[in-house]
Amino acid sequence: MHVRVLNGTLHLHMFQRSADVPVGVPANMIQYAALTLMLAQLTGTRPGTFHHTMSDAHIYVDQLDAVHEMLAREPRRLPTLTLTEEGRQVTDIHDFRATHFALADYEPHPSIRGIPVAS
Repeated sequence: MHVRVLNGTLHLHMFQRSADVPVGVPANMIQYAALTLMLAQLTGTRPGTFHHTMSDAHIYVDQLDAVHEMLAREPRRLPTLTLTEEGRQVTDIHDFRATHFALADYEPHPSIRGIPVAS
């Protein structure tokens, strides 16, 4: 992970060595977007961009049907993650909770159940 502050704006770049695209990556993206907001809050900077680079991005053979279903769907607008008023008062990284974040403009497609996770 690399954090850079440019002109008072905090940017976070996460480099992921191994990425299970249909299962793990979506969770990783929201976690690091939240971390970007948290670090900006704690350092008194504005949150900027979150960049996510994957070295070994993969889809397993038993995930292909689910991935084909995902790709057939019409893209929707991306949601926005922000800190709540209470979240903007947090001064210790260990004090952040899920309730300190607000997700807006989230219009998901129906879930695809049972996507296998590699073990």
